[in-house]
Amino acid sequence: MAGLGLTASWPVAIGLAAAILAAASDSGIICQTVIQTRIGNEMRGRVMNMWASVAIGSSAIGAAVLGIAVEFLGLGVTLTFGAVCAWLLLAAGLVGRHR
Repeated sequence: MAGLGLTASWPVAIGLAAAILAAASDSGIICQTVIQTRIGNEMRGRVMNMWASVAIGSSAIGAAVLGIAVEFLGLGVTLTFGAVCAWLLLAAGLVGRHR
């Protein structure tokens, strides 16, 4: 995502955007698979409904926040900052998981 914010090449930007979207799709599929295999039959529908609500709602809220940030900071800075935040959250999650 940082590369998308820093590149000035249209073909590179398209390739990076495709990679980001593929990773997002894979992440969603993996999350749904893990949830469905670990939840009992009696709760699966409720849990998946909650997952879908959070996934759709967080995308809408995130798009609004990013739109406001782009307006004030510019696209490159916003995407780079978002990538740094994502890496920090990933690192924090991995550290917390190993405790």
